[in-house]
Amino acid sequence: MSRKNYLDDALAAYDVLLHTEGVDPDNSNLIGSSFGCYIASLLTKERSVRSLTFRAPADYPDEGFNDARIQTADQPGPMEWRSRVRPFTDTESLRRLHEFSGDVLCIESEYDDMVPHGTVQSYMNALPDSGRVSHVILRGAPHSLSKSPDAKKEYGRILVERFRPGSVKQEH
Repeated sequence: MSRKNYLDDALAAYDVLLHTEGVDPDNSNLIGSSFGCYIASLLTKERSVRSLTFRAPADYPDEGFNDARIQTADQPGPMEWRSRVRPFTDTESLRRLHEFSGDVLCIESEYDDMVPHGTVQSYMNALPDSGRVSHVILRGAPHSLSKSPDAKKEYGRILVERFRPGSVKQEH
């Protein structure tokens, strides 16, 4: 599958969810991890989203968007590419985030071996208003939380606190 295929799937899922009984279409908050952050960022141009919560947000060059293969961080190239702090004009995901009017929480894993700090910083810098972005570092956390119960628990606590009534900023 290409990144475009994944975006199309996310848009279809978003549309189904938004038309589900009991779902408030004016209160759409997206949560993503790694590649999911990249897709969520792209989705914001196509659909109304109130807030974004990103954990270990990956980014990709615009080239290859329609290619049926995703280069992973363990292959040569991505880590070096992701290590650089990039201006918002460098990638479509950062450009879309720059245009996003909601608030963003970026959660960085302290010992992430797939998404370096430069990528997280690029996401945070993409927002023209630094008052709309918050940054949390999950201490001791690797990229994948599956084998880190303490980090997984802390991430869950952060999400619960984030979506407690009144926690997400009301402005668009």
